[in-house]
Amino acid sequence: MYQKKAVFTIGLLAVNVAVFFFLVFQGRTEDPIFMIEHGAMLTPLVEQGEYYRMISSIFLHFDFSHLMNNMLSLGLLGWQLELTVGKI
Repeated sequence: MYQKKAVFTIGLLAVNVAVFFFLVFQGRTEDPIFMIEHGAMLTPLVEQGEYYRMISSIFLHFDFSHLMNNMLSLGLLGWQLELTVGKI
């Protein structure tokens, strides 16, 4: 029996986990300064033209529980949404 897979959701999960572990091995993800240096959202910096932070901040998580909570939500909701609405 063929079972549908939410490929885009799986990809987002993989990228988030990869970015988290990449940053964990570089420094402390609990340190706000470290996270800002690596693209965390900070409104004054966005207002100064660093618009990439609106996207890069999506992939940053401050600790393992933050990552797991977000990935659980993304996995459960994103999977169903992608199967219902489609990949786009």
